[in-house]
Amino acid sequence: MTDTVKVDKKKLPNTGCDPEWEFMTSSIFFRADTPLGHCGTRSMVALSVKASGEVNFYEQYLEKNIWNSHTVQYHIENDL
Repeated sequence: MTDTVKVDKKKLPNTGCDPEWEFMTSSIFFRADTPLGHCGTRSMVALSVKASGEVNFYEQYLEKNIWNSHTVQYHIENDL
């Protein structure tokens, strides 16, 4: 989730945005400084559910320039 590898410029989708902006924002995780301030990835979430009913929720989020993380684990009861 923190992959910063950019796409090959020849493979950009040409959405009508500035090609340099397209390139800068082409990775999964990015940060860009703009005239209006910082722009980029602010949160990441992973959710897993096992057949046994075990559920894991993990998140990382940016708050006041500090990365925080939070994990929740629980079990889903199957009454069938």
